[in-house]
Amino acid sequence: MVVDFQLGEQDSCVQGHFPGAPVVPGAWLLAKMDLCFRAAFPEHRIRAFSKVKFPSPLLPGEPARLSCDYVGGSKAKLQILVGERVVVQANASVAEPGDAAVE
Repeated sequence: MVVDFQLGEQDSCVQGHFPGAPVVPGAWLLAKMDLCFRAAFPEHRIRAFSKVKFPSPLLPGEPARLSCDYVGGSKAKLQILVGERVVVQANASVAEPGDAAVE
């Protein structure tokens, strides 16, 4: 799964997040990962993220690419890049269909 996206300074998640030097919030980036995963794999849910790293910020106006390495099972690896620069990388534990703990 690969999803390209770009946010502007006027997007609501950026508003007030470091006025004068805006960045896209890390929590928003993790939520984006979750939403894109759900759209690509509707029978599965991310149970939890682990080993989350934010090596560099995502700035408004930067074209970003979210990618997910998932071929089934209980683990996935996700990352967001700007070009070759890693913005966020995370491992995710994935719930199988019918797992009542996440529905």
